Amino acid sequence: MSLAIRRPENLEYTHVRVFKETHQRLLDIAQAEKTSLPRVIEALVVYYLESQEAQQEMSERRVG
Repeated sequence: MSLAIRRPENLEYTHVRVFKETHQRLLDIAQAEKTSLPRVIEALVVYYLESQEAQQEMSERRVG
């Protein structure tokens, strides 16, 4: 019996499915917020960048 981890044969399909589901969720958010998909994506990018910046500042405080 092999304990090696195998790459799923349908990995590409899984990525496409996840992308489609994520895209649909973003569309749902845009509709609920009465805004456009680009605005939702922009807000996610800003949130991500700000959270990364905050994490970096916290790391620098711990080290310094």
